[in-house]
Amino acid sequence: MGESGGNGGTGAVVLSGFIKERFPWCVYREAMEVTPTVVVAGSVVVVSLVTFVVWGVDKWKAARGAWRIPEKTLLTLAFFGGWPGAWFGAKVFRHKSSKQSFRRKLMVVTILNLALFGWILWAFR
Repeated sequence: MGESGGNGGTGAVVLSGFIKERFPWCVYREAMEVTPTVVVAGSVVVVSLVTFVVWGVDKWKAARGAWRIPEKTLLTLAFFGGWPGAWFGAKVFRHKSSKQSFRRKLMVVTILNLALFGWILWAFR
């Protein structure tokens, strides 16, 4: 059965070792095992914070008639895990909240992210 105990956990062990090896500053404790789920959740938090700030900057620029951040960039940030920050930024800054074509694209990106996160939870259980 090997290290995984027969439950398919070898991927989590390999990923955990990869993270500890590449990111020595990452605190590793027995109580807080670095798993793919923890890595994905942490990444979503960091990218969401960046996305939220970018959303605010774009709103600030829009109010001043300055050069804008392309929608493609906003959607790319959302796609790579920043979708919570995008929705929160839209609400807080009242930005991109009335443009239905953009909201539909953001909804698709959100659904894809949730499906991927669900798959990761299932695959590394």
